[in-house]
Amino acid sequence: MKWWRRRKPNRIRTDEAPRSYRRPLRLAAAVLALCAAIAAGHEYYKRTDWSFTALEITGELERVHAEEVKAVLAPYLEQGFVWIDIRGAREALNEQAWIADAAVRRQWPGTLVVELREEQPAATWFGTSLMNASGTVFLDGAPGFTGVLPDIGGPAGSQADMLSRLAEINAAIAKDELQVRRLLRSERRAERFWLANGIEVRLGRRDIDQRLHRFVHAAWPVLKADADRVAYVDMRYTNGFSVGWKAGTDTARTSGARANVQKNG
Repeated sequence: MKWWRRRKPNRIRTDEAPRSYRRPLRLAAAVLALCAAIAAGHEYYKRTDWSFTALEITGELERVHAEEVKAVLAPYLEQGFVWIDIRGAREALNEQAWIADAAVRRQWPGTLVVELREEQPAATWFGTSLMNASGTVFLDGAPGFTGVLPDIGGPAGSQADMLSRLAEINAAIAKDELQVRRLLRSERRAERFWLANGIEVRLGRRDIDQRLHRFVHAAWPVLKADADRVAYVDMRYTNGFSVGWKAGTDTARTSGARANVQKNG
């Protein structure tokens, strides 16, 4: 049996040539459109004033002044609204001694908003440098500072620990309406502090918590009536304390206090 195979007519693809040009043409069109968009954007950028028109500074500020902030931000404001280095501006502000933290952001159409948190000094370090509540010394020398703060001093790196110790002592003596004016710790960790009334209390380096307790509950009740005549109270005794009287003190008027002072041993 003879099989007849019908020959299919040749398929002529008349669109072969046009299709070979479609992709390059589309690519070229896309490039042209992108170039046109870039050119239009560049022209728009040139005609638009992107400079800052306002600087807004917020925060509860006492020692940080607006003019100082403007001076720090001047080179960044010149960069304009679009190209300003926000991170650099924030870091520049945070380098200022009295600025604890700074936040910087743009606000359309031309305002730079700066939110500042000012350092709050909690104590002085060795009578000169200022410390905040976390124990960080943020200003050396403290020029022009006139606030009344407790003073602390101790071995290098003990700032935070000494600040905590100051709080502990103040809490222990608060019921007697006493307050520490100065607290020192030597390299050998011996402690002593001065009250706001000028009396020095010597705790030494051993059993300082027990000695502080003894000062509050044994020494001070005896001495407070003659506090204006006391120069120092030495708690470095096993079972008692000793008292140093101010020069010119009338000893006859302090016999009651002296009778309650226990000697060493």
